[in-house]
Amino acid sequence: MQESHPRSRHWLVLGLIFAAIVGFQISINAQLVSPTLWEIIIIPVGNGYDLATLMYMSGSVITAFASFVVAKKYRGSAMFTKAYFCLGLAFCFWFIGDVLFFYDDYVEPLPNISIPKTLDSADSFILKPADFVYLGLYPNMALHLYLNTNWFEKNKLKIMKKSSTTKFLLFGVPTIGAIIYFHQYGAINFESGFGSLNAVGASVTLGLVFWGARVFKASALAPAWTLLLVGIFLSTVGDYLYYQVESFNENYQIYSLSTTFYLLMYMILTYGLYKHTKIV
Repeated sequence: MQESHPRSRHWLVLGLIFAAIVGFQISINAQLVSPTLWEIIIIPVGNGYDLATLMYMSGSVITAFASFVVAKKYRGSAMFTKAYFCLGLAFCFWFIGDVLFFYDDYVEPLPNISIPKTLDSADSFILKPADFVYLGLYPNMALHLYLNTNWFEKNKLKIMKKSSTTKFLLFGVPTIGAIIYFHQYGAINFESGFGSLNAVGASVTLGLVFWGARVFKASALAPAWTLLLVGIFLSTVGDYLYYQVESFNENYQIYSLSTTFYLLMYMILTYGLYKHTKIV
């Protein structure tokens, strides 16, 4: 009977998270709310940043802070400290990338690199500072997942000696992700090649999430880790939605569907990290 209270509280928190996400999605849809309410949400704040954007950007800051708190609690273990420091660092890259992205979009253009899509084409592929910063996200997130999962896996073999299922998750899933990405572009050039770095990074992360789910399902940390894995999985879903928008030459907007997955990811990850602090 005593265990029912934590479980009830757990599902209540998850319910509130999903309710908040649904409310946010409705509030940023001009067709679902009154023009007055929509203008309150999508209204310039400061140097052109709207309220919805600031709400979104605060998520990466809070998640990074929570990750560093968990890393500090693991200060007696070098491996776990490193793993959660990497997770916090990943969201620091995410936040810095967002600052540069929205500053370039809302305030003033930043210096960028223009590269012709083909040798005889007048069209150019624009590389912005945020594009380079975002590349730091996936290695750190992947390292966090790998360090934790490899530590708890009973069969501590080298990668090439692991089971076929594990090798498929670590190598097959990223390969499939890259193939899908190139197929959407319909051509292999510098633009699709650079973009595939992010797509492959998201796919590697997704494969590690599935591997972690197999390893942690019987662990004492399963409840907290399930939330972390679900949160990171949602980030990869948001990434694929974002890349799909970009592949059709459409501009990302704060009310794009990928934003909803990112916000849900921030909330679930932060809640999972909070539960982690209660276990450590």
